[in-house]
Amino acid sequence: MTTLASRLLGWPLFVKPHHVSIDAMGTTCLPARRRGFDEITEAVRIGFNLVLETDDDPVRLGERLDAALEPGLRGFAHEGVGMGLAILDWFTPWAPGRFQAYYAHRASSYDVTLVLGAGFAFARVPVVLGGLERFAERHGRVHDGLVLNGYGFHQALFKSGGAAERWPLPRGLPPALLRAVDNGVGRALWFLCGMEPPRMQQSLARLAPARHLDLWTGLGTACCYAGRAFPDLAEHAKVLEQLEELVGPHRKGLAAGVILAAMVQRRASSQTPWAAQAAERFVGASHETAALRGEEAWKMALAAPGPGFAAYRVFIDALAGLETADRRS
Repeated sequence: MTTLASRLLGWPLFVKPHHVSIDAMGTTCLPARRRGFDEITEAVRIGFNLVLETDDDPVRLGERLDAALEPGLRGFAHEGVGMGLAILDWFTPWAPGRFQAYYAHRASSYDVTLVLGAGFAFARVPVVLGGLERFAERHGRVHDGLVLNGYGFHQALFKSGGAAERWPLPRGLPPALLRAVDNGVGRALWFLCGMEPPRMQQSLARLAPARHLDLWTGLGTACCYAGRAFPDLAEHAKVLEQLEELVGPHRKGLAAGVILAAMVQRRASSQTPWAAQAAERFVGASHETAALRGEEAWKMALAAPGPGFAAYRVFIDALAGLETADRRS
């Protein structure tokens, strides 16, 4: 599809700043954190819109994205890219393959964030044959669970009216798949609660205790990967200390999320001091060591027997140092 055709198709889809603002999410955060928060959401918006503006050349798209954003924001942008490419593929079934072409170009650096973005896409298209489970399965082992993670994040963030507990989990999914969705809901809690642990505690108290481990994993990913929303490391450290006081028996779940975030950053060569701080506190290791643990868990999951969604569960549980078990039936 030519650039002109891409623009004509994408014109109604362009995302404007107010579409992804904290106000659109129905929540608030302290003014000092607003700038960092807006940088993250703006990066996602830029990634999505660049897909609509750029011809079907994955190299050109990657070059434009790199020129537009600093390394620490490109991972967030690739969530927008994944969403945009998956949506265009859906709207143009006669010429699919944009997502896979770009994935092949940048999988070594941004595979996880691209697939999370594909989960956003499912929330924004009218209907997908086979539903959410079938859509997720198309992306392969371990990645299928990441699609569900991305879907849960998007829906809790934009369909809950500012309170994740008000968004009902999708019906018809097995408990193991709902756990992946809750990893995304947990990531959304970080933003919906303004990155304030007391507000997170209040939200968690209104959600079923059986969901808490998976929600804390999502919170761990967010507090590590999106720590840059804080204007300085000292304030971020105080919030991490509060999280540590609240997490209780789910500390391993929180650590699993931190390890996942460290792994994602390492693949993209975009390590941040906020992530390093989270790794030191919750994993007791350097950013590099935490990331390598993530890679070991990833390899273990890919080699595990069973259907694809089972591999995602093996991955997350291996990050936490837990034996895979059915905890939500």
